[in-house]
Amino acid sequence: LFEAYSTSEKFITSDNPAFQNDCRVLNKNENGYIFPISPKYLLFIARGKEDINVVDHRYANEKTVRHFNRIILNNCHSTVLGIKKRLVDMI
Repeated sequence: LFEAYSTSEKFITSDNPAFQNDCRVLNKNENGYIFPISPKYLLFIARGKEDINVVDHRYANEKTVRHFNRIILNNCHSTVLGIKKRLVDMI
């Protein structure tokens, strides 16, 4: 579970709010399911070192939030929703 810092950018969502991200880059572990829950929270389900019932809570800085926002944007069909008027300010 990622929680955006109060001073960082907020998560966006789209008309495809939950999807499986398949990253082809081998040195990044970004394969998993992405669920933006609210502007402040994003659930990322992926294979980890812990048991399946363990939830890892992490704070997301602006760079991390923008990274996930770009992934969400790349997986939308046609509509993106955010708290700012300009999408470019959120990615």
